[in-house]
Amino acid sequence: MMSNKVNMTYWDLDLIDGFLKNGTLEKDPRPYDHHVNLYEVDRSYGGPEEGGWYYDTGTLVSDELFPDLASGIARAEEIKAELLEEDPLPYKMGMGANDGLDPSGEGDDNYLMRGGSWGQGSYLIRVERKIGKDYPEYRPHWE
Repeated sequence: MMSNKVNMTYWDLDLIDGFLKNGTLEKDPRPYDHHVNLYEVDRSYGGPEEGGWYYDTGTLVSDELFPDLASGIARAEEIKAELLEEDPLPYKMGMGANDGLDPSGEGDDNYLMRGGSWGQGSYLIRVERKIGKDYPEYRPHWE
């Protein structure tokens, strides 16, 4: 059985003391509130320029607040274990059943709709000092 892909980002507790000592960090982040933000990450079609390009999108699934970094990391590890046991995320095919089809119903990349998500997504868990939100805020464009 296939499982979900789950990535995590958070402070490495063992490195914080070193960063405080060498001046990389001015304040210890451990005792402050931290959010455990869970995102579903997908690849979305950006446009046909340069042979077609895609960008990452993150949809906030949940945001839980914890009183300190250590308890936030512990909850993130629990969420990761739960997600690895769940059924895989569904495979996405753009903006719907007709995305990428020409008028006769044949597959044609010239008919892909911008912003449609393709493929099987993944999860991202971030333990951070801010409330989570969907990203990107604006759909990127080719320049």
